[in-house]
Amino acid sequence: MVVAEFSSNHLGIGSFYLEALANETYTAKIKLAQNTELHKTLPKAKQVGFNIVVDNIQRDSVYINIHTNKATLTTTDKDTFTLFIHKDGQSKTIPLSINDVHISQAIAKKEIFNGINTVTLFKNRVPIAERMFFNEYFLRKQRLL
Repeated sequence: MVVAEFSSNHLGIGSFYLEALANETYTAKIKLAQNTELHKTLPKAKQVGFNIVVDNIQRDSVYINIHTNKATLTTTDKDTFTLFIHKDGQSKTIPLSINDVHISQAIAKKEIFNGINTVTLFKNRVPIAERMFFNEYFLRKQRLL
């Protein structure tokens, strides 16, 4: 049974959404050149943890969304969380309070760095999740006639 599909863009970057069930095994079937296929078993889903989803559609802000579950929240009441956004030795840190299964942190694109940024979620100064995103805010827009 197919539970998710994806394709990559011209740079080879793609994504998909999969809400993995506990104790299930998932396999990625990847179509390569010359009609060959690669089958790769995905790692098992963990019962607790965090996921970062970056919403970069808005013109002036990027939204860093943190997702977890109730089982994870019951273990984090004494923990400190920080978002660390960095690129080429430049960085910005944002203290974060995680008190719900879904939280969103809006960040003005002019406050972060041009090009590819990495956002890392730290729990008690230990990195636990990471994503990359492209900030096009400072790129000069060309008007085509």
